[in-house]
Amino acid sequence: MLQRLKEAKLPGAVDIRRDAVQRQQGQDLLDEWVRTSKPAHPSFVLNLETLQSCVSLFNDGIDAELLYAVKCNPHPRVLQALSDAGIRSFDTASLPEIQLVAEVNPESQSYFHHPIKSREAIQCAARDFDVRHFTIDCMAELEKVAGLASQGSTLHVRLAPPSSEGACGFNDKFGVGVAEACTLLETAAGQGFQTGVSFHVGSQCRDPDRFLPALEMVAEVAGRTAVDIGWINCGGGFPVETWPQQTVPPISAYLKVLSDRLPALCRETGAKILIEPGRALIAEAMKLIVQVQQRRDQRLYLNDGTYGALSKGCCGCGQQFSVRPIGDFSGAASAFEIFGPTCDVTDKLSDQWLLPDDIGEGDWIEVATMGAYTGALSTGFNGFHVHDLVVQKPSGISS
Repeated sequence: MLQRLKEAKLPGAVDIRRDAVQRQQGQDLLDEWVRTSKPAHPSFVLNLETLQSCVSLFNDGIDAELLYAVKCNPHPRVLQALSDAGIRSFDTASLPEIQLVAEVNPESQSYFHHPIKSREAIQCAARDFDVRHFTIDCMAELEKVAGLASQGSTLHVRLAPPSSEGACGFNDKFGVGVAEACTLLETAAGQGFQTGVSFHVGSQCRDPDRFLPALEMVAEVAGRTAVDIGWINCGGGFPVETWPQQTVPPISAYLKVLSDRLPALCRETGAKILIEPGRALIAEAMKLIVQVQQRRDQRLYLNDGTYGALSKGCCGCGQQFSVRPIGDFSGAASAFEIFGPTCDVTDKLSDQWLLPDDIGEGDWIEVATMGAYTGALSTGFNGFHVHDLVVQKPSGISS
């Protein structure tokens, strides 16, 4: 997958510079790059300035250690950009993700927060990559990790709080209640491990107050056990608008809810705070440029589709997109059915795109908010879906 999502080698494609931060100027330069470079493959455009703004939003809004959830976009260039923006800790779910983080920045720290791990992965993570944080949600996993993790490691017990309505929740798969959490914490502490608790309110959580029941659950656990809870991991779930008709509260509203409640919990427990945004750090920082390969009446056949970056079939993404034609068009807006490049009949988007009615073969289309769960879910089915990646930098930053 990572091999298919490669950095472009087209002349002039690696840096798209702009002299000011105004969106229109950046858009104009992006359009000019498309006209001059004529990208042959679907191309992701990573805007480093937008990414830095997203990182700063979290750093300024909450006193917590910021972990990037690698699963939503594991491209090495993205991880490097996040590292350059100050991210030093990463939420990882597998040994390949841990290895990738170490290759991008050996000084970074991986947190192995998947509640189910193979023995080989645990042993290798601890021995070869000095991973010291592991998540558990059952006694069998505790016993497994306890026999393989390094002395002094931290075991985070994952809770199962109520999920937000409309969000993609995890309670059917992961997490425990208060009583079992206390048992796991006491057992882990009795075996010499440091302990923490974690939760996830559900991806694309649309209500900031859904964090409150989760925090109340943490407080109840802390009140029912004598174990020192050294970490409270508030997980992810911070939402992003992926199409114009969708509205979600601003990230600042979520950070305020957490910041209002967490200081008291920290005073009660002495715990340090972790949060694990993925989508909220990278989604808006990447766009996708696709090209029309054929038009048949009100059908457009693109060089990317549902087996590629246009699936968005993960974690409450849905299959709706915010699109903009690139170029000069005079036609009125018209609805088009969108088909991908493969021979499979299901390679068709569920929603229609509103585009100028004079659009046709060879024209390019910008798809916004494409940084999360796009390239990560892309397949190589039928030999298609080779994605290039280009980097948009503010003026004055070298490549």
